[in-house]
Amino acid sequence: MLNENNNSFQLNNKVRFQPQKHSQAEFIGGIKNKNKTILAKAITLIESKEENDISAANNLLQECFSLNQHSFRIGITGPPGVGKSTFIEQLVLELHHEFSVAVLTIDPTSTISGGSVLGDKTRMEKLNKLDSVFIRPSPVGMMEQGVHQNTCDAITICEAAGFDFVIVETEGIGQTELKLQHLTDLFLLLLSPAGGDDLQGIKRGVMELADLILITKSDNEWEKISERKKTELLSVTKLFPPKISKLELEVMLVSSLKNKGILSVKNKLVEIKKMFEVTNYFTLNREKQLQEQFRLSVQKIWIQELEKKNKNLHTAYDSFKEKRINPRLAAYTFLKNNNLI
Repeated sequence: MLNENNNSFQLNNKVRFQPQKHSQAEFIGGIKNKNKTILAKAITLIESKEENDISAANNLLQECFSLNQHSFRIGITGPPGVGKSTFIEQLVLELHHEFSVAVLTIDPTSTISGGSVLGDKTRMEKLNKLDSVFIRPSPVGMMEQGVHQNTCDAITICEAAGFDFVIVETEGIGQTELKLQHLTDLFLLLLSPAGGDDLQGIKRGVMELADLILITKSDNEWEKISERKKTELLSVTKLFPPKISKLELEVMLVSSLKNKGILSVKNKLVEIKKMFEVTNYFTLNREKQLQEQFRLSVQKIWIQELEKKNKNLHTAYDSFKEKRINPRLAAYTFLKNNNLI
């Protein structure tokens, strides 16, 4: 159920409150004032699949789009257990003295309720008490990608609210999570010093996309190991092609538990933000981000409408479920029979 004190939203749309009870003017007023309850309800509205909510969500997003204030979007990814949530909490504790921050997390989804399983909002308890910080965990749902269309829309709402930083955390790392890089201005990759399994398991393409690599848990007996890993990473990454942003990839050591290196990371982020503002990189990057958001919107709406209106889609499901035809061929056959290709 809804906990009104911490605005926690963990259940699916069927049992959540009804966000459409607010008028658009009330939503916009609350968003402009960074009202956490209104912000959470607005994101719940745009996540809703209910027919009555879709039109209201579209109108709200359109007005938010016109209010866009170009927040600095930071994507954070890394293998499970690397300490992403702990790092984000410490980073935001440094940032909030000068900036307002929104944190959007994409969590695994409960197969029972449809809500977020990990609930980063409960894990980042210190941030919940800060007026300048807004946290929103969203379930991956049945979407294939860890960063889905709802995340794009949630970013739009947070930017309309005027947050200086919008931080997006993924559930893990993989090819699907890399969609995050196309929606953000800066891409952080977190790695742990222990062993080399995570480094070996991460493809070169992932590290090429990273703007900043952080080696977490770099304290005590792990400090020397982290230094060696930093050297190893720098030797690998120096051969990467130059970035459009002209940033040079850096590797930094941090310890969230001992608050080591966090201030240095915060200062680096502020420095990059100022550089992007001077070079006009924000404007150029936004054009690419809008194209990606459009593509994701088309994909989401198209699939939803097909599932809602086309009975032949369920016939296609049955065909590969019963192993009469493989999913790829079933998809081509379905689209061709419906004159969609």
